[in-house]
Amino acid sequence: MTKSIAVDCMGGDSAPKVIIEGLKVVFDSGVEDVHFNLFGDDSLEEFVPLIGGKYSDRFSVYGAPAVDLKNMKPSVAIRMAKNSSMGLAIQSVKNGESDACISAGNTGAYMALSKVLLKMIPGIERPAIATYIPKDNGNCVMLDLGANADCSPKNIIDFAIMGEAFARVRLGKESPKVAILNIGAEDIKGNLVVQDAYKQITDNNLLKNFHGFIEGDQIFKTDIDVVVTDGFSGNIALKVTEGTVRFIMERVKKAFKTNWLTKLSYLILKKALVRNLGFLNPGNHNGAMLLGLNGIVVKSHGGTDAVGFANAIKATIKILEDDFVQRVKEQIENQE
Repeated sequence: MTKSIAVDCMGGDSAPKVIIEGLKVVFDSGVEDVHFNLFGDDSLEEFVPLIGGKYSDRFSVYGAPAVDLKNMKPSVAIRMAKNSSMGLAIQSVKNGESDACISAGNTGAYMALSKVLLKMIPGIERPAIATYIPKDNGNCVMLDLGANADCSPKNIIDFAIMGEAFARVRLGKESPKVAILNIGAEDIKGNLVVQDAYKQITDNNLLKNFHGFIEGDQIFKTDIDVVVTDGFSGNIALKVTEGTVRFIMERVKKAFKTNWLTKLSYLILKKALVRNLGFLNPGNHNGAMLLGLNGIVVKSHGGTDAVGFANAIKATIKILEDDFVQRVKEQIENQE
């Protein structure tokens, strides 16, 4: 059965060009049985031909007025952006015209509009941005990555439950190991929010495989499957990690350009370097889901390139195949 994905073509630093180029990458990779509903203003007309005529039956274009959401507060976005490309893309999911939505636009506006239009899964107060990140022995889920700067203990607990469900579906883990990000692994460390969340989870046995607290430098070296945090700390942790990876990759490239001997060494080691450093490239893991909503809503990095956006689309398709929203609902019901 053909699925449909709504695409906000105006969101992101290089929209709509990168969005359209990313869509072509998806088509050229052989993805089938997915139709795309593209939302954008008149500037789309310049870039849509880049997709190519042979794919013309794989997408539909819908006009949307230009609305600059880059610096718009969520409260303003709810009032001003419902008829924007982002708002109309989310609305198409609400109306059943699309099965999922993807955008590289303003995260706060995206979250606020999605929450208002799609509503929350019963029992969940706020959506959380979740994705999986590479570590020494595979991948782990991390959330929240920026949707909620201030959180209550209830929010942290909700994130932990949703993250566990996400790991079951996306990582295929039968009993995901969950931990809360903290400034220390000892149970006496941390602020009142994480302390309270920790106590409620342990006292009420809310998670089958709860590890407790984890420090930032342990994320990539332990067997933890789900790292839970508030959006403020989570976004900082994510951006620092991505920046460090880019810095290391740039330094490695410079090192191999030092002289003829290092250039020769690069030719010998090229395949191994591409394989290992490519695994760390943030663009290869693009596509974070807003968990807790009554619909599938995926967030792409705003500064992504075409390949990165294509990877976000492919992540959206995988989430669709997993029937994720229904599985999260069942997971939450089992916790009650």
